[in-house]
Amino acid sequence: MRHLSLCFCPFACLALLSLATLPSCRAKAEDDAAAAAAPPVLRQGVEMTLALVPDFATDLDVEAQLTACLAVLQTRLEHALSGPFNVYRRGDLIVVEVPEAAEAEVHALSQRPGRLDFRLSVAHPPLMREVAAAVTALGEADAGSVRVEEDPDDGPFLRAPSRAALEAVLSGLLAAQPLPPDHLLLIEDPSPALNSSARTHLAGPAFISGDDIQDAEVEVDPITQRPQVMITFNPRGARALAEISGQHVGRKLLVVFDGQVLTAPVIRDRIDGGRAVLDFGAEDGDPMTAARRMVSMLRAGALSTPLMVLTVRPFGANGAAQ
Repeated sequence: MRHLSLCFCPFACLALLSLATLPSCRAKAEDDAAAAAAPPVLRQGVEMTLALVPDFATDLDVEAQLTACLAVLQTRLEHALSGPFNVYRRGDLIVVEVPEAAEAEVHALSQRPGRLDFRLSVAHPPLMREVAAAVTALGEADAGSVRVEEDPDDGPFLRAPSRAALEAVLSGLLAAQPLPPDHLLLIEDPSPALNSSARTHLAGPAFISGDDIQDAEVEVDPITQRPQVMITFNPRGARALAEISGQHVGRKLLVVFDGQVLTAPVIRDRIDGGRAVLDFGAEDGDPMTAARRMVSMLRAGALSTPLMVLTVRPFGANGAAQ
């Protein structure tokens, strides 16, 4: 937050001010304002240089992409870090200066798009019948641990002990079985807490995106004591959630973050109120850290282009000169 610094001259002293002293007062005010706007000084830490991932950047929009990514990253770090940091441009690079303890947080927040969307599962699609038949035809030797199961709400799906096992089989199958426009074949990761394995969901077009989020905050469930992310939608998002859920009772609602299914509850009734709660558990590693990172990304918005870390070097007392 920027603070406006003013040079205050007591009224009793006004008569003593000469024209010669007024510029001095004005100069001090300008210096104070510049100091307030200047980035915080870090005497020791790490300097990280980031660049746009080449496959996603073009010569025509590099400047716009860098400007957008810089703004998003700045906002993410403001929400996530309590100490001082600097973020600025150096040519076609983004430079981040943080305390050494915050390096992992920069990695986590700079390399994830941070896209959240809500989709409906596609019930009994012919495509999944074809995929299931293809997996069955592969036999155990090629399909490995992947098996075909039937969901009473959605029809056939694939299940395996891990995401990697599903991805290995699907990579070849989807090359020959293109998905319909705006559809995604997504994987829900296994949950040790629920003793469940990984499974697929065929998702339809997104009807809520990050642009429909008004706010997000971390709360703690009073019963489980686990962290939650409370999402509040803007009027458009709240209206879309209420209308779509009311029209599709019995279907699965897929909450998708960066291409991963976070949860897939069955819609039991119309969802009013314009809010959603995402729970975090042991499968998230450090649940509180995962929840806080998600909030930082949701509040800042999605990165328009993926970023990659090029270099990390120390500076200050025990490192190179800044």
